[in-house]
Amino acid sequence: MKNTLSRNGSVNRGICRVSREDYLESIEEIYDIKRGEDGVLSGLNQRKEAVILEEDAIASMNMFGLPEAFWMSLRRSFRSGFHATGRN
Repeated sequence: MKNTLSRNGSVNRGICRVSREDYLESIEEIYDIKRGEDGVLSGLNQRKEAVILEEDAIASMNMFGLPEAFWMSLRRSFRSGFHATGRN
């Protein structure tokens, strides 16, 4: 967990629960994770309850993989939107 924090504000992470055999048992999404002035990592669970996080907790980070065609379409949409408003 400690290696996934941002210096620019709070983060959301999936906190993994792992068995003794190192199998993933569950992932709980924790929101607004940050280090407090006291140095403790804390965030909010889905019920908006405060939770304290261990420094060495295993965190899952989201990554979106999108096909190249999506980016091409997005680029065309932005360009046409800018041209429609008179901006280049």
